[in-house]
Amino acid sequence: MSAINLKSEKAAPAFLYRGLEQHYTIDLSAQNPENYTRQAEILERAAQIGLNRAYMGERWPDLGINLIDYSKTFPELATREGVARAAERRSTFERMCVEAHRLGIDPWVSYNVINYPDCFTAKFPDAIAEQPPAAERWMRTPPARGLSKQPQLCPSSASFKKLAVAQVTELCQLPHIGGIECFLTAADTDLFFCNCPACHRKTMSELIREFAALILPVCKQHGKRLALRCYLGGWRCALETEVWREAAPLISPEIEITYKQQQGDLMNWHGPNPLAGTLGPHVENVEFDVYGEYRGVNYGIVCSVRWQMSELIRHYRDKGVKGILCRGLDNEHLFDLDKWLFGELAQNPDMDVAGWCTEWATKRYGPAGEKVLSILDDCAEVIRQSMYVSGVQWASWAVPQNLSRLRFILFDRSAPCTPGAYERLQPTTGNCEAIAMEKKAALQKANEIIVRCDALESELDDRFLKPLCNSVRYLQAYVALAGPLMDAFFAYLAWGRSNSEVTREYHRHYILSAIERAEQSVRSGRESVSHLDLAELVRLSELAGFVQTTSLEEKFDEPFHNARVILQEIRDSINTAPASWWSVYPWPERWPVKLRDVGELYRGS
Repeated sequence: MSAINLKSEKAAPAFLYRGLEQHYTIDLSAQNPENYTRQAEILERAAQIGLNRAYMGERWPDLGINLIDYSKTFPELATREGVARAAERRSTFERMCVEAHRLGIDPWVSYNVINYPDCFTAKFPDAIAEQPPAAERWMRTPPARGLSKQPQLCPSSASFKKLAVAQVTELCQLPHIGGIECFLTAADTDLFFCNCPACHRKTMSELIREFAALILPVCKQHGKRLALRCYLGGWRCALETEVWREAAPLISPEIEITYKQQQGDLMNWHGPNPLAGTLGPHVENVEFDVYGEYRGVNYGIVCSVRWQMSELIRHYRDKGVKGILCRGLDNEHLFDLDKWLFGELAQNPDMDVAGWCTEWATKRYGPAGEKVLSILDDCAEVIRQSMYVSGVQWASWAVPQNLSRLRFILFDRSAPCTPGAYERLQPTTGNCEAIAMEKKAALQKANEIIVRCDALESELDDRFLKPLCNSVRYLQAYVALAGPLMDAFFAYLAWGRSNSEVTREYHRHYILSAIERAEQSVRSGRESVSHLDLAELVRLSELAGFVQTTSLEEKFDEPFHNARVILQEIRDSINTAPASWWSVYPWPERWPVKLRDVGELYRGS
């Protein structure tokens, strides 16, 4: 499928820096000769949409670490295998940088601060962080932190500082790069994990200042620029705003600061990140997710957030943000409208979005172009209505792994990013009815979309029609699950909120019936998915940039499996013996009138 070029003469771009975050799927190993070719194609695509900077650093979470051999900067950590691995990857990386320069793109290297060789903490135990109280309950324990099998590091230790300087020094010595982008977190733990006496006396902002003061001189010595990426708020919601507004005046104004488009990671319908325009005189960079990690695209779902993206890009332009970034250019997706539109909006936020999209869709899909656009827009609305409750995201990628994580995502991670969320999320009768209506509307629209897709059979080429129909049917199975699951969940919250045994028994009976309805939707969803072309869904997700790591059955059954886990945990939680026989006599029509009135009062509380 050839690229569609709709570029026209424009004034100077609205954003000085237009970057590609290309660290999520890069493989710098030379063992597969297709790796370099694939990355070169991605850079070519970035140039086609007008990007002029690329942040690269191998697959998450190993950003930058495999480009370092320590042989000159920290010899105690150097190994024969590490030196050979770094040489191989540096060779591939340098070729990519040369290609980027040829295309007019300034390559930067991405660096994950808390990466290190497995032997480091054995040789330098002073660098091991002291866990905060109860960290084993609320954080991933160090052996499972996803980066190595070694513990978190203490940012106040001399050994950590020596390690950071060594790593940044080697990265700055890479030829062709314009700067270093440092992630200050990874997985579910971060650089500020340590609770030792030295770290405990410092705020997070002070630790950021110390780290910046440590590595900025290294960058300047080698003529490289430095950007700090505050992913801190990605998993910690409003904390990003609090910490970075305090940290920005403490660090050198030469340092750029990068953050997400939305407060609270890449949740597409949360409010815009409130950091925008508040961090001067620092250059601010804002990153957009154009491949849809948090709106189901990793399950082959298709949609477009073109109108929201247009509004947000104008918002950041008006706030004085200088850099705009995106991730998700890995391949030419069949329905990648947002990717190409992003490049246009990055240069002219005031462009005619409707006209441009119609022209783009007509060239891509033929006479059915506008109908496909309408379907993509409505898929996004269905996702908003199903993956969110009253404007607050509960779903992460689809369905959280268990009940605890569902509560965490909804109330701890997402609600703080959405004004008025806590009031809308209280399990009152009115709120629960509104949530049920929202989910019913999502399912109705999903059913309508399927009919509209089927009606395109004579208008749309099969190479687009088949994956589109496949995708919307998977979406419909997901949406059919979301409503009953949320019904059971909010009934469970109401159960836990009550102090009355009688009221709890009322709720318990309702919850059990809600669980049965939700489990029926799980069974129906699994049956529906079993008739889909799962390989086609995988192809769509891989074209968006997601790598298939499990069997097809496991991947596409995951939302339904997780829903079953949540429902069983709810069932187990409410299966408590009541304190009185009266509380298990729940049929109000058989009560005396006065007690019946009290029961109704309880039930509505």
